[in-house]
Amino acid sequence: MFLFGDTFDHYATADLTAKWTSVVGSPTVDASSGRRGTNSLRRTGGGTIAVTKTLVPGDATFVCGFAWKQDSSPIYYCLVNVLDGATEQMSLSVQLTSMQLVVTRGSYNGTVLGTSTFALSTATYYYIEFKTLISNTVGTYEVRVNGVNVLSGSGVDTQATAASQWTGFQMRPYTLGSSIITNVDDLYILDGVASADPTYPDNNFLGDVAGYYLPPTAEGVTIEWTPSAGTDNAANVDETTPDTTDYNSATATEKDTLTMPDVPVAGAVILAYQTVLYAEKTDAGACTIAPVIRSVGTDYVGTAVSPSNGAYAYFLQPYSVDPATSLVPTEANWNAGEMGYKRVT
Repeated sequence: MFLFGDTFDHYATADLTAKWTSVVGSPTVDASSGRRGTNSLRRTGGGTIAVTKTLVPGDATFVCGFAWKQDSSPIYYCLVNVLDGATEQMSLSVQLTSMQLVVTRGSYNGTVLGTSTFALSTATYYYIEFKTLISNTVGTYEVRVNGVNVLSGSGVDTQATAASQWTGFQMRPYTLGSSIITNVDDLYILDGVASADPTYPDNNFLGDVAGYYLPPTAEGVTIEWTPSAGTDNAANVDETTPDTTDYNSATATEKDTLTMPDVPVAGAVILAYQTVLYAEKTDAGACTIAPVIRSVGTDYVGTAVSPSNGAYAYFLQPYSVDPATSLVPTEANWNAGEMGYKRVT
């Protein structure tokens, strides 16, 4: 199931802590260094520089994909840690100056399970995918680069903790190369649970995919929240980087739905999408909000979340299927649909 995605296109460096569970060191959101001239997640220098995301997977399978580029050969570089709490279950790294990919149980310097013969080149974007099943006895792992299997193993011990599970992941945690610059773009995270639509199962490698941030374009069918400025609710929430000088507010049960841009690449398959709410609570008392998907003429309210008082944060909800059809979203339904938000309590 699709659990998390990030294009890094809708926020700035100062907003990293609002979206990621923890941030260590000085990663940045860098404009124009992504694959399509948009943002990327960048780290410069050595030592521990990391972003970590806690998730709730449905099983012990972890799948990720991301575009990756680095400007020079590292002494040693960790790309992804699969975490159980704060402990590494599995890691994917780049080895020494050979630029070969290495899978280890535990941290980047843990037990080596496999090393690719394939080697990365510098100053080149690759799409790297990593899949592993966490188990002491029947563990598996596979690494793909640009859709090609470059490293795999099965029937191995992939479990470094007492539990055959994972609860989060960490990007780019450590390097011994003090001047390395790297960029990450178009990230996705899945578990091994299949969605309701078997046509495009989102529990396995998706291949080289692109992610797009699509802000709303206009007010939709339902507009009930109160704008802080102007009369156009969509104009108060259409920024690329969050701007809290204008906003919309509501009392319980009020809802807004907003029109969205058409699919950015006509004819492309929509594998998943993710709603992005940026919200805070402004007074004492109970308050919950939820995303709203309007599809085929019906509003579907997502899972309610509780904003904190006086502290803006991102609230993300992934969707693998269209709630109106339980199938992968079609281009026609997306283009005709709306997205929004509701104050539930």
